[in-house]
Amino acid sequence: MQIVPAILESNLDQVAEKLEIIKTDGHFGVVQIDITDGQLVPQLTVTPLDLVDLDYGQLKLDFHLMTEEPLDYVWELAAQEPILPVRAVFGQVERMGEQKAFLQAVRERGWKSGLALDLETPIDSINENAWTELDEVLLLAVPMGAQGQIFDSEVLIKAKELQEEIRARNLEIKISIDGGVKPEQLKELKDLNIDQAVIGSFLWSGDFDLKADELDTEE
Repeated sequence: MQIVPAILESNLDQVAEKLEIIKTDGHFGVVQIDITDGQLVPQLTVTPLDLVDLDYGQLKLDFHLMTEEPLDYVWELAAQEPILPVRAVFGQVERMGEQKAFLQAVRERGWKSGLALDLETPIDSINENAWTELDEVLLLAVPMGAQGQIFDSEVLIKAKELQEEIRARNLEIKISIDGGVKPEQLKELKDLNIDQAVIGSFLWSGDFDLKADELDTEE
């Protein structure tokens, strides 16, 4: 199971500082940048355009778009494609216009395409015509929009339901869990064959190197 640190910040200097910490630490090859627009959730973060002058070293970027219309941000990312080392883009489904169009736009750039579901958003919110365009699904284990919340184990039931749906459709779609994940949840996620755990608050709540070592031990 891959572990990905998450950055959710409105201050560009804080983003740069956290990137330096991740690069120096050396545990991780991918970092998730959370983007919010102040509409889908109250918080307003940096935008993709803000990030073009930062140094990513060898890191790859996953973007989690918690925005009113995620497709608009795909075009913004595409405009910065030579600069931002994008691996995957996840869009929240709750206010997304056309899921298939979003996923196709992401794939056309050569990136992994993903949909993100809030804690209370059911699996059947994924449109029928979107499944074959999906590479990954991100399930939130907390209500979206803020770090520091408590992991809700109901997401494990939802993950099992998603796995059954993927098997029934004979597809290969990876599953990520994001929100409130700490070392004590990693064994459960690994036992469920979850592909990726996205971790923010735990890593940033103390010495990053020590926290990353704890995750290594549990993984």
